[in-house]
Amino acid sequence: MIVRLAIFVIVTSAGAAFAGEVHIAVAANFLGPLKTIAKAYERSTGHKALLSAGSTGQLYSQIINGAPYGVFLAADRQRPELLESGGFIAKGSSFTYAIGRLALYSVKKSFVDANGNVLRSEKFRR
Repeated sequence: MIVRLAIFVIVTSAGAAFAGEVHIAVAANFLGPLKTIAKAYERSTGHKALLSAGSTGQLYSQIINGAPYGVFLAADRQRPELLESGGFIAKGSSFTYAIGRLALYSVKKSFVDANGNVLRSEKFRR
């Protein structure tokens, strides 16, 4: 399964860009990598990255209700498209920033095979 992600700059972000900090709404599944990226951004620019993590739906709801995010890293294309069609973001400002793939991993090599048979067995539990 391939998951496509979208990023966009919110129309109201221009003011935040001059404040020395940027408010970033990030889907929880990308928070780990973004923390590393944010540290590098802060070192290279001297500007602060303020991160707010949550589900894409939750962050979308905050944005349409006036949350002051300058950047939204969504886990789907649907919410950025809705924000664009609703006039919350600049037209054409969203783009795919990453493509994710699901992976099945175990420290025990014999537990997982290339076909994911463990998911069909009684050895696997949620």
